[in-house]
Parts: sequence; structure tokens; C-alpha cells
Amino acid sequence: MPQTPYDSTILLLLLEDDSPISISLEDILNDEGFTVQPFASCAQALQWLKEVRPDGAILYVSLRGETCLEVARELQGLSVPFVIYSGRHRSEKLLPGFDHVPWLEKPCSFRDILAALEDVMPAAQRRRQA
Repeated sequence: MPQTPYDSTILLLLLEDDSPISISLEDILNDEGFTVQPFASCAQALQWLKEVRPDGAILYVSLRGETCLEVARELQGLSVPFVIYSGRHRSEKLLPGFDHVPWLEKPCSFRDILAALEDVMPAAQRRRQA
């Protein structure tokens, strides 16, 4: 089995309600060696976070009429690093109090997503450099 750049013990929460995008991101992240737990709603993600602490997360901002604000707050409370992946511009202030979080605007390359994850997740950086 070929070596992957990242350690499969790195668990990522993926919050994205557009199924084709979610599946594509999950497949690419799995190919890179991450373990991914996808969710299409904030309620599902919040329920899961009651029992599991991921190593990092990728959050889509607008999900069927709601923002990911509550999930972002929960991740922050758990000290879980995350990045925002959105078709909306940061200037819209959809996530007040999270200006420090990396914000990637769609479309962006998968390499940009990986670079943002590496910036916020020391475990990903260490594995990538090994």
C-alpha cells in the first residue's frame, strides 16, 4: 500500500451540505490519508461533537438557511482548529468573532485547503514533513 502524505489517525469533521462537493472533498482527503467524518447539517455535527473530538474541521458557512456559527463555537470551545470553505465572502460577517479563522472562498484548489489545514493543525504539519 502506498504511503499517504498524512496520518489516517488525523480525524477531520467535514460540514458541507452540497453532496457532490462533500463526496469529492471526502474522497480527496481520504486519498491524502485523513480520516473524514462528513455531515450535511449543523445538528448532526453538534450531536457527534458531544462524543468525539476531531483533530480539525472544514466548515461550509451557509447550510440550508443556517450558518455554521454554533459548530464553530463548539469547535472553539473544544480547542479544535478549523478552516472555513465558502462561496460567501468573509466581508459578509457571517461568523462574528471568527475573523482569525482561515477563510477559503470557492472555488479554490485542493492544495489551498490542505495548506490551510496544515497552518491550523500542527499534527498535519508534522506528518507532512516526515
